[in-house]
Amino acid sequence: MQLTRSLGRLGPRLSSRGPEKIRWSSPLGKASETTLSLTPDQATCYYPGMLHGGVSAFLLDHLFADCCSPAVTARLEVSYHRPVPPDIPIIIRVWPVKVEGRKKYMKGCIRVREDRTGKIVDAIEAEALFIQPKIPTVA
Repeated sequence: MQLTRSLGRLGPRLSSRGPEKIRWSSPLGKASETTLSLTPDQATCYYPGMLHGGVSAFLLDHLFADCCSPAVTARLEVSYHRPVPPDIPIIIRVWPVKVEGRKKYMKGCIRVREDRTGKIVDAIEAEALFIQPKIPTVA
């Protein structure tokens, strides 16, 4: 995944060193774990020291789509449990949980290292539904 290339206008503001990507296949399809070292400027942080939630949702959606291709996002539900600092490495994991015909149900999370304990915790969790477009048949 060329993350910085696909960020468009946000690219100069949010760059990644890496990313280190581990990808594997599960019985339901592709899954991915990516470690990113983000270096955003304040334009990607609504509050100082906190990555904007929309940027987090974008990163998750981007990796979901990477694992579901060819498919499009039908639903993305994101739960924010704690702030994500913009200047530390984050781990993004996504995996399939169910496939029904053209529908692919995915789960994912953004993980960060907690300051106090050093333990890696889920800061953000997400669920998504992707739908594979119908391919027109030639008569």
